[in-house]
Amino acid sequence: MLRLFRLSAIMVTCLFFILVVLISQPFLFFITVKSRVKLLTSASSIWARILLKVLGISVRSIGILPDSSRESFLLVSNHQSYLDILIILSLFPAAFIAKSEVGSWPLIGWLSRLAPTVFIRRGDTLSNVQGFYGACGLLRQGINVQVFPEGTTSDGTEVLKFSELFLASAVRTRRRVLPLTVNFQMVNGVSPDRDALDLICWYGEMDFASHFWKLLAIDSAEVSLVVQKPISIEKYSRAASVARVAEVIVKSEFDSHLSESIAAARAQVPVELMTASTAGHPSHDEVEPISDFVLGAILYALLASNLNENVYEMIPQQNEA
Repeated sequence: MLRLFRLSAIMVTCLFFILVVLISQPFLFFITVKSRVKLLTSASSIWARILLKVLGISVRSIGILPDSSRESFLLVSNHQSYLDILIILSLFPAAFIAKSEVGSWPLIGWLSRLAPTVFIRRGDTLSNVQGFYGACGLLRQGINVQVFPEGTTSDGTEVLKFSELFLASAVRTRRRVLPLTVNFQMVNGVSPDRDALDLICWYGEMDFASHFWKLLAIDSAEVSLVVQKPISIEKYSRAASVARVAEVIVKSEFDSHLSESIAAARAQVPVELMTASTAGHPSHDEVEPISDFVLGAILYALLASNLNENVYEMIPQQNEA
């Protein structure tokens, strides 16, 4: 019954947004591509909040959220599930660097195509180069860019080695890198064991449809997004060095949480969800879902024409100095 309710809520929400977009087509010619991309990231952030509410997932930020309206950041984090995209996007309006397969996923793929996402193909050098310049262009336009340097998802018990590939975009544009750590604190009210983690984490050869069907049945999940101090690029000239520093920061926080989670699971005592003030950024529970819904609909109504518009139109394609 819970599955059907959530599926219905998702479908109704999607249909409402599509209807508003169709009605608002005549007003879209007055918005520049640059403004549309910036507002799309904000609208996608609201949309992500709505989806997480429907799925019963609450998110808490730990640490200070920097003011990304003044500067853009390259966001880097660990990667355990397709939910990571929603979790990060709900707190940080951002463009994403994603593998091309993501665009075909139900729900997440639809959201990624509405947001300014740069899709790349694994093992395709030209695609990776285009993704690199795409990230550079977005950062220079003042737009946050999120990458998952592990290159794939883990099973929720470790942080894999960070690739330097897209960390180079921060070095090239001299933008600071913001390390984020996603920790799943609770699943159905208790500290997650291996079986519970498999309801959240999506990795290896898991089928997306069957995993998402199981996810719809969970009662609730609580996630913390730990925001670390930004890494200043002035100290580094090589992307590999930045990647190693970011990996150590993210992994250290993740391993610390994992140790606490294992100890709590053994003692059969739920891990208390850590909270922290976020200096002007309300938690999801403090934001009215109806206001989120209405604001998101209005933004999409203004922005979502030409949904397949190539994001590179706003990015200079010549070689950079």
